Amino acid sequence: MDKIRWIKKLLGLGNNSYNEISLKGLKTSKIVVTFATSGHYAMLASNFDLDIHLQQYPPLEYGFDETKYNLRFDPDKIIYILGLLSSIPARNKDLIREDGFVPINARRLNEKVTDYRFYLDYLESTGVIECDPYYLPKVHSRGYKWAEKYNNSKPRIHYYRKAFDKKGNLKTVNPIYVKKDKAGNDENTIQNYPYLTYWYEQKKINLDYAKAELYADLLLNKKNELGKESWDLNKDTGKKKDPKDQYRAILYNLEALKIHNFKAQIDNNVHRLHSALTNMQKDYRSFLTYDNQQLVAIDISNSQPYLACLLFNPEFWSENSKLPINIHTIPNNIKQPFLYINPTGESLSIMVGNLLQGLQVNIFDEYKDIVASGQMYEMIVKWVKDEKNIEINRGIAKVAMFQILFSSNWNNPKDENYWLTKYYKEKFPSVMNVFKIIKKTIPELNEEKPYARLACLLQAIESEIILHRCCKRIWAETDRQVPVFTIHDSIATTVGNDGYIFNIMMDELAKCIGIEPKLKPEPWNYQSKDLDQEIMARITPNLN
Repeated sequence: MDKIRWIKKLLGLGNNSYNEISLKGLKTSKIVVTFATSGHYAMLASNFDLDIHLQQYPPLEYGFDETKYNLRFDPDKIIYILGLLSSIPARNKDLIREDGFVPINARRLNEKVTDYRFYLDYLESTGVIECDPYYLPKVHSRGYKWAEKYNNSKPRIHYYRKAFDKKGNLKTVNPIYVKKDKAGNDENTIQNYPYLTYWYEQKKINLDYAKAELYADLLLNKKNELGKESWDLNKDTGKKKDPKDQYRAILYNLEALKIHNFKAQIDNNVHRLHSALTNMQKDYRSFLTYDNQQLVAIDISNSQPYLACLLFNPEFWSENSKLPINIHTIPNNIKQPFLYINPTGESLSIMVGNLLQGLQVNIFDEYKDIVASGQMYEMIVKWVKDEKNIEINRGIAKVAMFQILFSSNWNNPKDENYWLTKYYKEKFPSVMNVFKIIKKTIPELNEEKPYARLACLLQAIESEIILHRCCKRIWAETDRQVPVFTIHDSIATTVGNDGYIFNIMMDELAKCIGIEPKLKPEPWNYQSKDLDQEIMARITPNLN
């Protein structure tokens, strides 16, 4: 058997895959056979043919010189890296940028592909991808996107060979994402919480894939026709989101849902539960059912501003706090920066506590009344209209609020929402002073993003209440009769159980935060306000 045929046999390839010209002269290597791909599939441009490309641009002539670098070209690495252009925005929709570049973290990529630089250079030099030249170490990862030739092509799903058994059947998918450390131990803490994993493991969430895909196609066409004004806002940056990246992200997640690859996991940073449900764009949840029953989510209105009310209680920061949730009960990685004693003998916890002790008792009452009503974003719109005579919409108000909560104390005056941040400071100076201390830079801690402390703290509080109080209580009280799926600050269940979930959430949130929230049911159906009803009328013309 000649070398090329032998390599193909090892790779499990037929006569038409990764042609002989592309493999000519490459030595065999274990890395070719054992390279661990991520997930079951990757998403590629439908007009990108790897075989033809390798024939047209032989790797040995584009940087894979084994005599100089001891490199062994692996076509699976090409697929994996190109797949990141869809899987990264699919996992985190807030990374979708206006310019279409997808940030790829070099350190994380190096964990999978140690020689990644040669593959990126090959793809760029042969016209497959484009690179964003703007790059700041530890701040802004280098971005990549499909070159223009491929960027407008409809994506296609490419399943890895390892996703199939010897008979050609798709292997059983574990709905729970399990990550192993270097010693082979399970790092995924979600396995310790059956009240969270059970409902994913039943694999009874079903997706109307045909309607969801058609909706995605029509929505992309509409946004292309209407132009940038119709594009969605990124709440983290205040910039627009490239609809093509959104399209690729949703198709990636729809495929995951179709095969029940929910990828449910709890992250080790803010301890939120992430899954294909949390990752997907909000409107597409309307195409889901559970065991043929419709779903409805109970959502906390203006949840992050509401959860921040707990931080204005001096007892939250007290060393002997009796509150159900306080600075001492939250996860270690979140609380440690607040308890660190700086050279002056103070900690952030002490500093915030001292500030609160010196304020009037009712100084936060107006803020609390507004968030309890669920009208924070609407009130910002009204303030700006009444006092500044400027009209903004709710989306801009929400983006501005997220920037206030989650960005640096030193806002950029060039940012288009900078004036709104200043105005919020005028309206609630005490609130902003608390936030400022929480986000204060402490040189001794050597943190990359000290301003992220506030976001992490609020999200850890949210996770404790929603996951480990509400869901755990529901599990204990209902004997596995009430399915629950969390979308960070909301809990989805089947229609008919929503009243019970509503009451549980109201009770637990009021006990922990100190004031009742404004909760709102959001049905996941075809009449949802999140869906473009003009498009839905075309998809379901006979729907009553």
